[in-house]
Amino acid sequence: MRFPKKTNLMLILFLIALSFVLRFPSTPHSLGIDAFVMQNLANTMAHNGFAAWIMHPLSFLGLYPLSYPSGGIFLTANVIVLTGTSSEVSIMLLSFMMGLIGVLGSYMLAREFRDDDLFAFIVAFLFCLAPKFILNTTWETPTRGGFMAFTPIFLWSLLRAHRDPNRKNIALPILFLFILATFHRLALLMLIVILAYISAYFFFVLVKIAKMKMPAVFLKPKARKRMRLFGVIALLALAAGLVFGSGVLDSYETGRVMTSDEIPVQLFNLGVSLTRSSGVLAPFLLVGAVVLAYQRNKTLKESFILFVVLAIIPTLYLRRYTGFYVPVFLSLLAGMGVIGIMMLARKRKRATAAVFIAMLVGSLGLTGMLLDYESETSKYMSMEQYGTGLYASQYVNGTIFSNNGLLVTRISAVSGLPYLPIGGATVSRSGPEQLAFGFVDVEDIHVTQIPLEELTLNSDHPFLAYGVPNAQREWRAIHDGFIDDLETYPDTDRYLREYNIYYALEDSKLPSHFMWSGPIRYSRFLGDPFYGVHNVRYKMYESERNQIWSL
Repeated sequence: MRFPKKTNLMLILFLIALSFVLRFPSTPHSLGIDAFVMQNLANTMAHNGFAAWIMHPLSFLGLYPLSYPSGGIFLTANVIVLTGTSSEVSIMLLSFMMGLIGVLGSYMLAREFRDDDLFAFIVAFLFCLAPKFILNTTWETPTRGGFMAFTPIFLWSLLRAHRDPNRKNIALPILFLFILATFHRLALLMLIVILAYISAYFFFVLVKIAKMKMPAVFLKPKARKRMRLFGVIALLALAAGLVFGSGVLDSYETGRVMTSDEIPVQLFNLGVSLTRSSGVLAPFLLVGAVVLAYQRNKTLKESFILFVVLAIIPTLYLRRYTGFYVPVFLSLLAGMGVIGIMMLARKRKRATAAVFIAMLVGSLGLTGMLLDYESETSKYMSMEQYGTGLYASQYVNGTIFSNNGLLVTRISAVSGLPYLPIGGATVSRSGPEQLAFGFVDVEDIHVTQIPLEELTLNSDHPFLAYGVPNAQREWRAIHDGFIDDLETYPDTDRYLREYNIYYALEDSKLPSHFMWSGPIRYSRFLGDPFYGVHNVRYKMYESERNQIWSL
């Protein structure tokens, strides 16, 4: 369906306005967990004028020791410098920008896929409402959110390169793949998309050759109808085989509603997971897949999308990450599903229009309910934490030592101070903060390449670094010692001096304890009745949940 230019413009403006409204802050401060680590790295870069963790060109992609994909970090730091605002304000501006890029990119992708204005609007609308996309581009440092925003543009560039294979268009997929890699390591999964594209191309060529060689078999109306029906059956059979045979369902035994190793429960949890990631119209993806498979005169575009969907099914076992790369594909298929249903009912125009409007309004309302539910479990910086950070920025110096990794990253995001432990809630052994905060000298680090046969899916990069202290172990060693007992616990005093620690930040909900590798452990350093900080040092700041002790 084609619309007048003014109608198209109004629909695009509506999508842009909707994107901004959905990302308008509903919390007092920025959100995220790991995102605060990236925010702190952006703060150090903006303050120092350089990124200390970039030891090698691969560091920018997070493929070198003590590094992380730094596209979102560099972007945030540059906005901080250019606008002269705080990192929080800069991140909010970038959130709106990422939402805009995602909406326009999905619209471009849909138009490249199908010359249909209504289809383009539906796909962009569905992608705009994808809960995972909204949550990861709402007042959060653009890492996963940036990856999600640029994925539709990468797919658009692939289709455009096929339609018009000149040098510029062929270079576009390479450029956007690089951009994806700067935001998140999930860009490696785009190699599966490229392989699916190549496979679809060969399949498309083979089908064309078969039609040319055997026109009597493939071009008869009855034969073509049977072939399309066979294609639908083959697609559903392959999809079912991959779902049930690749071990994907094992990752979906537990869920918010039901937990069981029975297949119906696993399928239910899989459906809930996809809906929470991609929106309430995700079930239409099955209809869309059937519509594409049954479509007459299929081009490479339809074959490509179907091959991609089959290729990503085995990756669904990565349950923690699927929500960051499946929404764009599900939006395309769900859009085709909506179009397919409308085509079936095209003779009843009023009923079709009413159903279409009801679906859009209903999906918007149900997405709002999903977002309300997700927002209740979202982590954001509280006003109390922000106030503690402001106090620390004025009266604390050196490195902040804490018993809660997530808390200290939030305090640091306001105060700009280095902290221990590094890594936020995960409490990492090593990371880019060690270089950003000056805990490690680049000259002391020696890097060797890991043999290919020793690389695994859990490997962050193909290198091994020597001379890097285990920050997690040293943080724990401080908690296990006494502050003034140099003879019994010499490591405690040594690490306090090496990390330049003069103050301890304590989470009052973990009194005299610290969180390390999951369980909560007793902190002799803080809570010992004779030599602990609580008994031999002074408390200089206290709020409902936060305390700062002078060491």
